[in-house]
Amino acid sequence: MNIYRFARFLPPDLRNQLRETPVGSAFSRLQKAISNPVTVEIETPAGMIRMEVPEHWIRLADIQASNTYEPVLFQTPSDLLGPDEVFYNVGARWGMFSIYAKAEGLPESKIHSFEADPTNYRYLKNNHANDKVNTIQTFVGQTTSDKHTKLDTYVRENDMPTILKID
Repeated sequence: MNIYRFARFLPPDLRNQLRETPVGSAFSRLQKAISNPVTVEIETPAGMIRMEVPEHWIRLADIQASNTYEPVLFQTPSDLLGPDEVFYNVGARWGMFSIYAKAEGLPESKIHSFEADPTNYRYLKNNHANDKVNTIQTFVGQTTSDKHTKLDTYVRENDMPTILKID
């Protein structure tokens, strides 16, 4: 039994109390470090998309049972995405909406995915290993430095976004 499955046996109110403590933070870091990737398929308006996610993702069992994930979230981008659009996925996590934009026909070079968390960024890079989607490991904010990117600065050297998803 992995540590995540063990933790699910704890009463929900105890799990919630632990989340906001140093123990909860340590558990979260450990969980990310030892998690194995699992491939999921999700039905979208553009057809089935596939991606790797951590085995501890709370929604994994639901998605594996139904092949769906919040269909309303996919509808708005579906109405907006076209071959001439430039899509910025800020807070891309594992790249679900970047994969989806590609499935909708957006050229890979017009998809820009930003993710700051190192573990999530590894999944993002893996999920785009065979394409030319722009993946950037950075915090997006009000300054530009080695770990932070200001979108105004990024746009000076890249296409201006026509669709911006921020999570």
